[in-house]
Amino acid sequence: MALLLAAPAFAQTGQPSYTADMDGDPDQETVRAVPVASTQDPGTTDFTVEIADPCPAASPITARVAGPQAELGYLRLIDADVPAGQEAVIDLRSGRLGEAKVIAWRITPGNPCGSPREIFSYNAFRSTKAPQKTRGLASWGISVRELEGRFGGKEVLLDEGFARTGERLCCPTLHKLTYYRFNAALDHYVRYSTKLQRRPGGKGKSN
Repeated sequence: MALLLAAPAFAQTGQPSYTADMDGDPDQETVRAVPVASTQDPGTTDFTVEIADPCPAASPITARVAGPQAELGYLRLIDADVPAGQEAVIDLRSGRLGEAKVIAWRITPGNPCGSPREIFSYNAFRSTKAPQKTRGLASWGISVRELEGRFGGKEVLLDEGFARTGERLCCPTLHKLTYYRFNAALDHYVRYSTKLQRRPGGKGKSN
């Protein structure tokens, strides 16, 4: 399954909630989008994402793992890495910016209920290094899928569109593709390749 989280226009509606095994134990965890009052724009609603574990061995746990941002771009549970259980793939947006994360739920010694583990994170407010002769980040998105077939788990592809001088922010023609693979020893995604790609787009007066 490939998840392309690309633009605010594809924002997921409602308050999705998914339940599945995230840590390999008999109990299922729930990942859900939660609306909260905006602290930046009073009277409006932002979104966070939280994971809940019923944890019969101790007491229920709920942890916020992403947000708040202005809208939910995408939320899904998939099997991304090597350890047992599924992971939450999260895309939250605030205009052109926002954040994307892949969150696992790990059981550790002394913690039978488990806790969230951020195995990939991207913050568009602090993009990767911009290519030369560009004027800013115009678009971004991640996909989680099998790309090379030689790494354990699926890879993460980060696609950032950078507006070149004279281009409108709506239509970047230069895309920076950064590839990440899962590193079991670090229990985290690490970068293994970066490429620049030209795509057709619109030019015009900067906005």
